[in-house]
Amino acid sequence: MGGAGIELIYVDSQGSPFIGAEETERLILDEHVVCLIGAYQSSVALPATVVAERLETPFIVVPGVADLITERGFHYTFRMMPKASDYGRAQVLFLADPAYPTGKEIKRVALIYENTGFGTAVSRAQKAEIGRQDMIVSAAVSYSAEDVTDLDDEVRYLLASHPDAVLQVAYPEDSIMIREALFRQDPDLPLIDAAGGVTSPEYIRRLGPRAEGVMTVSEYSSCSIGDDLENRFFMECGEEITGDSLYSYIAAWVLKDALERAGSPDRKLLREALADTELSSIPYITLPPGGVNFDAHGQNAAAPLYILRIEEGEYRALCPPYCGCSGVES
Repeated sequence: MGGAGIELIYVDSQGSPFIGAEETERLILDEHVVCLIGAYQSSVALPATVVAERLETPFIVVPGVADLITERGFHYTFRMMPKASDYGRAQVLFLADPAYPTGKEIKRVALIYENTGFGTAVSRAQKAEIGRQDMIVSAAVSYSAEDVTDLDDEVRYLLASHPDAVLQVAYPEDSIMIREALFRQDPDLPLIDAAGGVTSPEYIRRLGPRAEGVMTVSEYSSCSIGDDLENRFFMECGEEITGDSLYSYIAAWVLKDALERAGSPDRKLLREALADTELSSIPYITLPPGGVNFDAHGQNAAAPLYILRIEEGEYRALCPPYCGCSGVES
């Protein structure tokens, strides 16, 4: 495209589905953007992509993971990250693995999850996969992350069911509340997050030693990302890179690649180029087999998942078999 640059226009949905949809329409009609990348919450991505579909503008979703985002037959919606159901299945498959790091057999699993599209979609997948394994749901409780102030009662309810492990789906603030409540009542009970609040830099910073041993599904591990990118990100942002940040970085490369193949900022041509994406390499990143490619629903078919555990204040990959695609079926 003759060396043309990409101009970024930032807007904040403030976590509001209404604002997200309104801003999407404004960006397309008033700012004349050719593509959008976002949004953090699935509840925002869902209505925002409806607007983008109506106005025939490509929308690269990252990190919203609710299954429904790519299950409505839309032509202009593309998602970089795995679906919510993939995260729930990954948690349970990890617990069911005979090589589970503690060597403890897991039979009874308690679930705690926030009640928006993210939490409910992951919990449905957890329950379905638990049913396929030799396990039972000992207790399940949901809550509203928007206005919760503590989760002591919810954790007490879970513990009364005598679980062997707890699976959570939570955002940063409520993740910390859950861990604090568990630490007060049963600090050694295995806890696995669904790549939510536990991956936030605030989690370790605020919990300190109380975060030790907590595990999470993650979209990346140290074996998939080069030191150069991690260092560049830290210098730029003052934070460690997360899966959300990494996939946003990949999304920018996907957009660049599609624009160059389209040879035009025309939205329909760009949509066709995105649908034909077969990106096998990106600087500073080791892509999984298959690279980046979108299936007929706009879902990145090659997005892997990992299991990380907090050890000595750092996230460490538990592998094999969860380093890469081998341990988690898409």
